[in-house]
Amino acid sequence: MSTLNFSRWLALQAREALLYELCATPKPGLVDRANNGSHRDMDFYTFLSSIQALSPYWERLANLGQEGVDLEPAALLERARPLGLEAQEAMFKATGGVNTHKGALFALGLASVAAGRLQAQGETLSPSSLGELMAAMSAGICQKELESLSPQQVATMSHGERMFLRHRATGARGQAQSGYRLVVEGALPYLRSLEEEGLGPDEVHVRALLWLISQLEDTNILARVGPQLARQVRQQAQQLSENYSLAEAQKLDRSFIALNISPGGSADLLSLAIFLNRLCFSPLPGVD
Repeated sequence: MSTLNFSRWLALQAREALLYELCATPKPGLVDRANNGSHRDMDFYTFLSSIQALSPYWERLANLGQEGVDLEPAALLERARPLGLEAQEAMFKATGGVNTHKGALFALGLASVAAGRLQAQGETLSPSSLGELMAAMSAGICQKELESLSPQQVATMSHGERMFLRHRATGARGQAQSGYRLVVEGALPYLRSLEEEGLGPDEVHVRALLWLISQLEDTNILARVGPQLARQVRQQAQQLSENYSLAEAQKLDRSFIALNISPGGSADLLSLAIFLNRLCFSPLPGVD
């Protein structure tokens, strides 16, 4: 496949991954086809607008990876940052300033750049090869961007940065620095095993989300309810992932909404798992 065709194909996979994550229902505490979850400032259509605004950027990020085959991985990340910030601004413009996909943009953006580079090098895309390159691109990011934070900066910090200061939770940066090991070695194989059972996309993706909630120190949850309740949430999610029923998932959704719990970090990783599944295991179209 030509590099141009690959980038366009990748962009379609990224868009589809975000759509499938959005549509998965019932996602406890999150926007889905049934309700707005624990959110008053966004709904299903806000997410559709965001996905549309981000759509042109996946191809550009993949192209950037293809053009950066001779760069050190860390330098490749630095080259991608301005484009990522441009995509983020497009998202905010489309949503009226609401953060719908900042975490997903970071994760899928890294994966798009990594996939573009590997494709240009003639490498076969695999979860492990993508994870290793994303880890190399993100090496030291926690030390560079979190260890230097000061309490005096709290007014301008993101939720994730505040959670690092309060609880030493490394959030999205820690996941990136690990090469998204939680997805590559855990959520993605679990998602694929559920697909192999012949389950539909709703159950596959909701159960994969529940597994992620059970394993991840989700800074969105931590920011809203603190560490003690966050531990209870992980236990509930694990039980439901292993003994799933639609009625219990709907019940957990109502509980999360009542407690104002939103596992947004877990949802970002679900989007990445769906994206990697499509990148690595979907048949590639032929060369024009």
